[in-house]
Amino acid sequence: MVAGEGFAELLVNLTENVVAMSRISADFWDLAVRNLRLAGRADIDRLAGQLERHEDKLELVLQAVERGHDELAGR
Repeated sequence: MVAGEGFAELLVNLTENVVAMSRISADFWDLAVRNLRLAGRADIDRLAGQLERHEDKLELVLQAVERGHDELAGR
């Protein structure tokens, strides 16, 4: 009975349904958190990206300031 194609198809369908239900559940909870005006996973990921960009810009500014400081010290 387990060796048959019917059983394999049943497992495939079951797996697809479990994956779909978990995706629906995750989307539901993300929406529920967003409606509560709490920071969700997507919000935190977006803010992390913004923070990384700002850190990169600040690093460039710091390097420019250090080069200016070195030029003034060398004169």
